[in-house]
Amino acid sequence: MNGILSVFSAKHDSGFVKKALLFIPVFFLIFLVLTPINHLDFYTHNKQLLEFYKTGYWRPNFLYYLILAILSGFSNNMQLLSVVAAFVLASSMFFKWKVTEQLSLGFHGYLRGSENVKVIRLFSFLMLFVFSLPASYNNWYFGQVSPNQWHNSTTILLMPFALLLYQKSYQLIVDNDKSVNTSIILLSIINVLIKPSFFFCIVPVSILFGFLYWNGWSAFFRKSMLFLPGVILVIIQYLVLFARNWESAGTLSGDDGGVAINFLHVWSHYSDHIIWSIFLSLDFPIFFILFNKKTAFKYKHFFYSASLLVFGLLMFAFLTETGSRQFHCNFIWQAIVANYIFYWVCLNIFLKTCFEKYSYKGEKARLINSFFKFYIICNWKDKLVLTMFLLQCLGGFYYLFRILLRNGSYA
Repeated sequence: MNGILSVFSAKHDSGFVKKALLFIPVFFLIFLVLTPINHLDFYTHNKQLLEFYKTGYWRPNFLYYLILAILSGFSNNMQLLSVVAAFVLASSMFFKWKVTEQLSLGFHGYLRGSENVKVIRLFSFLMLFVFSLPASYNNWYFGQVSPNQWHNSTTILLMPFALLLYQKSYQLIVDNDKSVNTSIILLSIINVLIKPSFFFCIVPVSILFGFLYWNGWSAFFRKSMLFLPGVILVIIQYLVLFARNWESAGTLSGDDGGVAINFLHVWSHYSDHIIWSIFLSLDFPIFFILFNKKTAFKYKHFFYSASLLVFGLLMFAFLTETGSRQFHCNFIWQAIVANYIFYWVCLNIFLKTCFEKYSYKGEKARLINSFFKFYIICNWKDKLVLTMFLLQCLGGFYYLFRILLRNGSYA
């Protein structure tokens, strides 16, 4: 529990408050433009909240809506809800950045005392903007599985908590860290109550890895049970949304709502070339693995995050909602979260490899204390990998402003 709270503590970052005061207002203004646009999920979620007030039936993943309701004073005013939503989303983006940064510093084994920290902090910030490359000028998002998105409220709120659940689960599985037990239970519940998508991935993958790493059936059963409260909540959520004899199901999902197995039914609706879409979604990791596969394969983080991504993609490929929501792509969200984590792992393995490769030449230490020095001293292979990451970041910046300038069009 303390491990969760420490990420949000200013004592680990002397500039925490200053960064929050700079970052949150900028993203607040961005989301203030987007939240009132009626074809985006922000507006839809605000309208859903008003329906919850009216019918008395709330979606079982209610945490985002409850935060919005409390901060708005349970208001019915759509303009006020848009303003409150913009603040919640901007704050969520800030905490996503800070969690990414703290986990990155932890990955490299130090929080202070090294000039390389400057580079780590910079790339942690850039992670917020890395985006899939476009299939065409008018197709940046649909069909691809981008590591970032800026139009779905619940996924934006989920991200920092999904990152923390990933890290705590990894510590449980690989490090056998008993101190994370309470954190995993709490984070599982929070993840499910915001949006259960990523929980669908992390439970089976974690149990599979636990089978490989935990000694004895007793340990396997005991540690697997940490995910049980979240699993019970997911079952309840399914019944509330889709059980035919529950009145809530008809109100929240419609009489034709359900879940079906239909291979590539949704994905092929948005992409004519799925293999190409996967490549466009994974350019940086593909280039990284191409030149660093021996190094990447040494890290358990790599296999754990890659397994989450594969499982997330398989869910998107095989599962669909039925009825009027079948093309809402609600089984893509876990793949987007898992892809962000996979990018984060690949980036930090790449940075760690570069620090080890270039920080020390000869007898005198050469510290990598700026991005430009970092880029200049890289060999051509590392420059190519780094350039691909930066290209995707530039694409993300462009895509975000493209949404703003095109009235929320996120195609």
